[in-house]
Amino acid sequence: MVYPKDSLSFFYKETDLYRSKHLFRFNLALIALGALAAGWWFTHPGLAQLLSRIAEIRWMYLLPLPLVTAYCIFFRFLRFQFLLRRAGVRIPIRRSFSVYIASLVGLATPGYIGELVRAVMIRQQFGVPAITIAMVFFIERFLDLSALGTMMMIAASDTTTRLLAVLIACAGAIGAVVTPSIGVIFSVPGASAVATRPAADRASAFAISLLAWFPVAFLFPLAAAGLGYHVPLAVGMGVLGRSTILGALGLMPAGVGVAGSVAIDALGQGGISTLDAIAIVTVVRLSTVGFSIITAAIFFVWKLKFLSNSAGVATASEHFDEIAGGYSDQFSSHIWDHLLQRKLQLIADSIPSPPATAGVGVDLGCGLGRQCIALRGRNYNVIGIDPAINLLQSARKAGAIVAVGDALRLPFADNSLDFVYTIGVLHHLPGKEAQAAACREVARVLKPGGRFMIHETNPRNPLFRFYMGYAFPILKTIDDGTEYWLETERWNHVPGLQLVKLAHFTFLPDFVPRMFMGPFRALERSLENSQRSRPYSVHYMATLEKRSDG
Repeated sequence: MVYPKDSLSFFYKETDLYRSKHLFRFNLALIALGALAAGWWFTHPGLAQLLSRIAEIRWMYLLPLPLVTAYCIFFRFLRFQFLLRRAGVRIPIRRSFSVYIASLVGLATPGYIGELVRAVMIRQQFGVPAITIAMVFFIERFLDLSALGTMMMIAASDTTTRLLAVLIACAGAIGAVVTPSIGVIFSVPGASAVATRPAADRASAFAISLLAWFPVAFLFPLAAAGLGYHVPLAVGMGVLGRSTILGALGLMPAGVGVAGSVAIDALGQGGISTLDAIAIVTVVRLSTVGFSIITAAIFFVWKLKFLSNSAGVATASEHFDEIAGGYSDQFSSHIWDHLLQRKLQLIADSIPSPPATAGVGVDLGCGLGRQCIALRGRNYNVIGIDPAINLLQSARKAGAIVAVGDALRLPFADNSLDFVYTIGVLHHLPGKEAQAAACREVARVLKPGGRFMIHETNPRNPLFRFYMGYAFPILKTIDDGTEYWLETERWNHVPGLQLVKLAHFTFLPDFVPRMFMGPFRALERSLENSQRSRPYSVHYMATLEKRSDG
């Protein structure tokens, strides 16, 4: 029988609703079953006796437990964001973090599969295909398996356990590699990008997984120490690995009834009494799974409330207009002043003519106009342009001469400018093509022999790259985690322009307190003068010149 389209739509909606109700009831039934198993452990020694024993755990050993859990969640989120970028997905890191936390309500589902709700939430907010997020999710699970298997292998005290741990670690590693390849076969968006990434990226993802899980192994020794027991870290690693893996494979929501039972049995084999093993595991489970689910539930309710108001990824101008009011508060005044003086001197040194004969220049992406105003104070004829109206209003009030302008459509005639400089702007453009288009625009408006000075964050230093790519967008609002960093090699081949100078400068982190600026400046000068350390600076400035035939 052929149904009308509307009838089919109604039928599918009703069927999905019917299935979702039954899945929900099935999940509740599993939770109830697991609760019975957990309840048996609680009543086995007597609930009052168990609670009394838990109360005897010294509080100083309990305080670190939720902090370690928060650390684990944060590093697993960093891995999620890392894998998203390898799949070609760039979404604002703060909003991605809130989605990730909210999706942890999925811990309370069989095999934690409910965490896939983040695929739906990200699709609704940013338009990213849900299947791409699902692919990343399964890569994450295999990486978890590999990391936990590796920890079990390190902790194993006999050949059989070590061999089993090796098999688990290898299975996880193979699964993480094969998953994107399967995605390529089924034309999953982003799968090809992940599958063709270098081995170093896979190693990095695995390293982040180990960094996330390793501190969690301390939870069992810490809780045990609170009751006067000494549990070696190796034992904690083994208990964590076995209980987490079997808890997931047991398909019980949050591993309830399975993960705890495995941990209690393992601790009991180490000579801990049943009562104390139950107390230790109860405390650890509450501070990990319990803490995670409660935090996730709060975020989940909040995300559902505001999900319909989400508007995808903002453009660079929209982003900077939004943060214009607090832009000057992003750094302390002594950091602003230090960077301003360094950048001004580099710009002045790169303009071949003195101010009186230097001609007309443009501050491309002038923001608050600090550099523009300072250079005009040195008698350079500089105009600031920026697409963010709110920033331009602040710059104009401060005394800058500004105009609305876009790096991809400069409001100047061909061969009309003597110099252009841009500070921390190009990495905000949406990809290499847009960056190349901006360079073509600058080449168009420059006179032959005109100079183009590009100040950018130096991505060569892995520590700074990690900080700027993952930590900085969470701590500050200037960047949002969707930036495209520019390697210095990019400036060797720019149509119409030739590289004439490359300067590496600054090693100071943006959070150095004022009282330590003196010693840090001395250290910075030493690092800048060293040929070995100079290429790993925080910033660089590339000076390009328009060729006469450009």
